[in-house]
Parts: sequence; structure tokens; C-alpha cells
Amino acid sequence: MGGALNYRDRCPWPTTGTATYGEICNLYCRYVKRKYQQPVIVFDGYSTVTTKSMTQKRRSGNKIASTVTFTEDMKATIKKEQFLANGKNKEQLIQMLRQKLNQNGCSTLQAEGDAEVLIAKTAVKLSETRCTTLVGDETDLLVLLLFYYDIKNCELFFKPEPKPNTRNRTWSIKLSKKILGEELCNSILFLHSFLGCDTTSRVFGIGKGIAVKKFKDSQFLQDQASVFNSVETSVEEIAKAGENALVCLYNGKPHEKLDELRYRKYCEKLASKKAQVQPQSLPPTSAALRYHSMRVYLQIRQWKDDGCTDTKEAQRWGWKEGQGQLIPVMSDRPVAPEALLHIIRCNCSSDCSSRRCSCRKNGLDCSPACG
Repeated sequence: MGGALNYRDRCPWPTTGTATYGEICNLYCRYVKRKYQQPVIVFDGYSTVTTKSMTQKRRSGNKIASTVTFTEDMKATIKKEQFLANGKNKEQLIQMLRQKLNQNGCSTLQAEGDAEVLIAKTAVKLSETRCTTLVGDETDLLVLLLFYYDIKNCELFFKPEPKPNTRNRTWSIKLSKKILGEELCNSILFLHSFLGCDTTSRVFGIGKGIAVKKFKDSQFLQDQASVFNSVETSVEEIAKAGENALVCLYNGKPHEKLDELRYRKYCEKLASKKAQVQPQSLPPTSAALRYHSMRVYLQIRQWKDDGCTDTKEAQRWGWKEGQGQLIPVMSDRPVAPEALLHIIRCNCSSDCSSRRCSCRKNGLDCSPACG
């Protein structure tokens, strides 16, 4: 639940320049003590580069903040959002906050990088001896609980942090796992990451509820999931299983290739619509899906805590280093034939620096023919 404390409506910081960092940490401590009994707070780590670094940067609004070296007695002269946009600032604040929480009788843990697995495993471990509630805001946590939880344990609940003017839900992991079944829960990491999570792209037009129903009825889809669940597998096996799985989810014809399915879907849309067919509404190309499947496999292994956290392993499975972080490899093929790229043009009157430029929006370089 450590990350949940950072949100604006959970524990607002005092007006800039009116409180010290020590006083801000005390606010967090009072909030936790007031809201929870016997809390265990788990924090992310920000000292290492992970496959989730890009997501964390996006959630911060791509803000750039300088590193602040501070003490407990120093006034906070920078806004909360700006301060937390810098990972080093977060790391310093977490260390101070952990010390304060421990002094107030709260247990704290911190992961080296992303804390999702540590959070889920900690909650499951606590549920062995007592009724436990995990408070968090990410669907990944719910999925991990369904995977790791043993129904012989005490009750374990998942509850998002309450938000004003919203319906507050609570999931019983024991009941949910009984309804879904052990077999589906063993493959739920595959279904969740394959259709889109923090480190993988969302597949257009296929909801996760639809995928769950399809999985229960399709032995073929279950066989593809078993390939992703295997530790001993190759890139080619993962690419093939990923293509088979997506064709199955799109209700493709037997033995139909993904690029054939993409072309057929395009023709169907073209015949039934007057408006232009948007590329993102079609199944991905086989080249794009290959790298997507590789990232899915890596994410599954990371969630299973198989030790695939270093950058070398990430670069083997669909990522590359750049700008001091890990960036997903989208494809190893050009977005369109060279001859076609020469006749595509935008008509921008500016310098094409915004997303309103049709070339930039679709990941293309402007040509001399552009406006």
C-alpha cells in the first residue's frame, strides 16, 4: 500500500513552505494509524531501472524535477507532485517515512524495484494466520493475489483505497478463486498481461472478461497459456504461442495466420463502414505481436519471482536501453513499405512538433512532400 499514500486525496501536503519534511512524514503516520489496524506498509524501490520505469514516468505526467537533498527539519518548498516526479526524492522520503512508521509501531518493507510481488506475497503470508485485507489501487495486485493465494488460508480481501464520490468495492480472494477455478487462476497472469498491463500493450476490442470465458471453453487457448507458463521455452515458441492465442481470441479461422486475419478484418471493416478504418482497431501485425509476446513472457516470469529482473534479461525479451531507462521494442519491421511512406504526407502549417501532426501521430518521419 506504500504507493497509495502518494495520491493527492489520501494525505494532502500542507501549503508549500509551511511544513518540514519531518512533519509531512508525521502526517502520513497519523493517517495510517487512524485508518488501519496492525498495518504492514510495502514500498516500491526507485534505485534500479525496471520495465515499469516508463509507466511510473507517465503517471507522474512526464514532469521533470530536480533532486532535493533534505533533512527532517527542512521546509518543503517544492510542490508535492513536482517533488514526487523525481525517483531519488521518492527514495529519500521513503527512507525517512519508514523510520517514522517503525517508530510508531507499523511494520514496513521495501522492494528493490516494483513492489507488486512483494505486496501480494506479504498479504498471502499474513493470511496464513489471520484475516487480512490488502489495500491497493492496481489491478495487477488483484491478479497476483488470485495466483498466489491458497484457499486453505484465512480470508484475504482486496480493497482499493476509498475515494470520494465513488463506489467502494471489496473482493474476497477465497470466493473469487473458488468461482474462477484453480486452473484459470494458474494462468491468470498470462491472460492479464497478454491483454494489457503496466508493461504490455492493450489489445484492441478484447476485454478480459471475454478472454476468461474463452479460456474456460477453449483447450487450444489453454495449451498456448501453458507455453507462457513454462520456464524452459524459446523466443520462437513464445512468438508462435502468442500468435495462436491472439488468433483464437479474435475468433480466427483454424490455422489462420495473424497477418491473414488482420487483412480479413480490414476488408470486413472497409465493406461495412463509410469512415476511414483506424489502424489501431485492427489486430496487430505478426512482427509487433512477436515483441509483445516476449514482454508478456518476461512479465509473467517477473510476477512468478523467477529472478528475471536485470536489464540483460529484459533486453532478451522485448526491451532495449535508452535515455537511462528500458524502452519497449515495438517491431523490427518498417511501419509501411518504403514506396508508400514516400507518398504519405501531412499538411501542418507549424513545425510538426505536436501530436496533431498526422505523421507524428502515427510514428512516421515527415518527408519533403509534407506541408
